[in-house]
Amino acid sequence: MLHVLSLDLHTSTRQTEAQIRSLLAHGVTGVDASGVASATWKDLLEIASTAMSEAGRLRCTDLSRELQNRHGPLGTQEQAILRAIDDHTAPVLRGIRSTIGRDLYLQAPLSYRKCSASWRPPRRYLVSGPAGSEKSVVGKEVISLLSRDYFAFGFWVEEFAQPHIDKTLHDGQIPANAKTLATILAAQGASWF
Repeated sequence: MLHVLSLDLHTSTRQTEAQIRSLLAHGVTGVDASGVASATWKDLLEIASTAMSEAGRLRCTDLSRELQNRHGPLGTQEQAILRAIDDHTAPVLRGIRSTIGRDLYLQAPLSYRKCSASWRPPRRYLVSGPAGSEKSVVGKEVISLLSRDYFAFGFWVEEFAQPHIDKTLHDGQIPANAKTLATILAAQGASWF
């Protein structure tokens, strides 16, 4: 059986090339989606032409790590949402002080330290206590720990004093609703609660 693929790569319209470049641009992990997509297309053509002369077979894992890292499973819109959440998290974490002055570190109570030391997804903990008992410090430590390997984010608890989480996201200037955010996090193998 013979399958013939007719790609219009050498025609004046080159619609197939335009479609492939659009798909490449959609998954660009950085900025300048069009420029990165063009560079990737050029690199892929070079790799394919070398492999073709040797009757080679290519898989994604055969591509250089640098080339693979240019693109991800999330589109530019989804990446913008995650960047907005990350931008929202930064001042929240900066607002949590775990030191007095420059040198005196406030150590959280032992029960909280055990919680932050043993935190591993998908475990969930409820940290409660009176005002001033360093709950926020534990939260900051957990987010710092998780963000090494996972996408982690934080909000002030007061931000959830809204009739709906979509209002919280809107007020935090995050261009998504709860359903969209849950879908994006699920695509990354993450969950939120």
